[in-house]
Amino acid sequence: VLCFSVYDVLGHTYSAHLSQPASVVVAKSGDNVTLRCSFPKDFNIYSVFWYKQKPGKQPYPVVTARAVSDPIFHDEFNSSRFRVSKSESSLFLHIRNVHVSDEAVYYCGVLMFFEITFGNGSLLTVDRFTTNGKITSRLSLYVCF
Repeated sequence: VLCFSVYDVLGHTYSAHLSQPASVVVAKSGDNVTLRCSFPKDFNIYSVFWYKQKPGKQPYPVVTARAVSDPIFHDEFNSSRFRVSKSESSLFLHIRNVHVSDEAVYYCGVLMFFEITFGNGSLLTVDRFTTNGKITSRLSLYVCF
């Protein structure tokens, strides 16, 4: 969970908790997945973002969802495979027919008072299967301390 505070011109403090409940999502190629970004429902957020980051690469924008307009999907994400939906306290990124190329960490972010703050990220891993159902390869995640 990521927390941040902002001061208004009167010196009041606003705090928000931004979270991505699923830190790891495992899918099979062809599955549909939904990633969730949660924030307080009484919180007035102007824009929410989703970014995709592959290992060793910079984060790349997926979608910008503003409170007053339709979402804007960037480049290859402007496809029927990607869509967003909102509730009072969450923004969901839906990915249809998951591909191996979708494998990455997805970060949500919010824009509030001219500052973008990011969540902790959700790692989407994709198992690769052949047409007869046998595993051809599997991504393994190792954490070393």
